[in-house]
Amino acid sequence: MTENMFQRKRISLQCDVALIQREASLFYDIMPKFIQKQGETLQMLVDMRDFNLYALQPIYGEATFGFAKAFLIGGEKMNMLIPRVSDNGHK
Repeated sequence: MTENMFQRKRISLQCDVALIQREASLFYDIMPKFIQKQGETLQMLVDMRDFNLYALQPIYGEATFGFAKAFLIGGEKMNMLIPRVSDNGHK
């Protein structure tokens, strides 16, 4: 049975993005946790001079769980699903 690709669950987030400089203490606080979780391959990447770490701050989002099951993502911590209501449904 083939899943309908238009019915797949998906999420889309719009974010503000900030580069975390290698010299910043935050870089050295975060990277050991990533390496512990992802393994030595990540350590190899971190050692490369063109590896960058970015902080993403979500500002807007949408989640879709299938046909007619679309939600806006909101709340102070972006942890709420708000049903999308529209008079402009598909025709």
